[in-house]
Amino acid sequence: MKRIAFIIMLVFGTLLAGCQKEDKTTTLTGYDESRLSLTAFADNASIEGGFTFTAAADWYTQVSYDTPVKSGTNEWITLEPANGSAGTVTINIELQPNTTGTNRTATIKIICGDTVLTITVTQRADDAPSTGDPTIPGTFDPAITITSIESTSEWNGNAKFYFEYDSVLMSNGLPRLKKMWTDDAEAEDANGNVTRAHAEYIFTYENNTMIATSYMDGTLIDRQIATIGNNGYIEQLVKESEGAVSSKPYRRYAPAANDITFITSYTFTYNNEGYLEKTVETSDFSSSVYNFDFSWNNGNLSQLNWDNGNDYLSYTQLPVAKTSLDMTGVIFGLISTSEGLNFAYGNSVFTIIGMMGKSNTNLIDKIESTGTSYHNVRFDYETDSRGRIVKITATEINSGTNTPGYDGTRSGVDEPDVCIFTYAQ
Repeated sequence: MKRIAFIIMLVFGTLLAGCQKEDKTTTLTGYDESRLSLTAFADNASIEGGFTFTAAADWYTQVSYDTPVKSGTNEWITLEPANGSAGTVTINIELQPNTTGTNRTATIKIICGDTVLTITVTQRADDAPSTGDPTIPGTFDPAITITSIESTSEWNGNAKFYFEYDSVLMSNGLPRLKKMWTDDAEAEDANGNVTRAHAEYIFTYENNTMIATSYMDGTLIDRQIATIGNNGYIEQLVKESEGAVSSKPYRRYAPAANDITFITSYTFTYNNEGYLEKTVETSDFSSSVYNFDFSWNNGNLSQLNWDNGNDYLSYTQLPVAKTSLDMTGVIFGLISTSEGLNFAYGNSVFTIIGMMGKSNTNLIDKIESTGTSYHNVRFDYETDSRGRIVKITATEINSGTNTPGYDGTRSGVDEPDVCIFTYAQ
């Protein structure tokens, strides 16, 4: 079903009421002042809910358009009823499709005696988003808009990530990410020599699909295609990796044949409250299938069970404050946490935009992992005078592996992972 976006605008006193009777009584009451300005999409057939009011006497309507039209030819608003007697009534406002290519405006006047109500109707040039489309018009507070994250991490190495947004909000209220990039990506050749490269994710949006395409120095690395379900969350994710690309973001171990593409697919299932309940991962690279099952308690992810082990999470009393990026997703995606949690959320850049179900209520205190690899992490947070998180430190405790034949050696395992946040204002 198409949605109608109602934009509540500031309405000046001259629009709230027309002429009144000399005795200062009004004959039109019982209406919602916020609906004196209405907005619809180009393909909307009507204004949802119409306009309701109470008249003390007989009333009638007049419609005028921003561009003069010939009667019966280009009139694009029909009112039903267009006049009536005393009582409470709802006028249905029917619309013709807007094919002009520009926004258009009409004015509806409801007249009862000497009282006049003026309603402005704007019909936009663009069609309503399709069902499942995760975006809505809007703006986001620059004071909580994250513009960069400087990461020192065993997982990502040392890199500073920059974020650029557009003027559209997603259905979860966060701004739509347009671009994410760094000039500190690790690139590794066939001889094991590590260099730094420019790497970026470019985000595009098509109805109920989000696509993140990554490049390293202009070379295509991978493409992540997410399909949004009717609940507004990602229900399917397909990752197309070109050649020999490691699981670390932006890292390429060696130049690979251009005709090699690895496909990894994820399906996500949510419970009735909107929390992620199950992830299934399949890959044509290893012909493997992994299942991840989530348990939630008091609005927080308490346990993850998967084929290679379990993760147990405990929490601080600090709430997760709203920022332009999902803070829990940042922890899972940019800070070294656990193999299970990383893959349970699709090992995807989409983790940071909060489109995989409801997020945690509180900030994570500790993650304890068991299984073939154990990876226990404690988190510490620093805030500024405005209460915003400016630094997260993740310290590993007793991490390693139980895999036979593997000594568990990992670079930087004893060094804390750190993320430092910069805001637009």
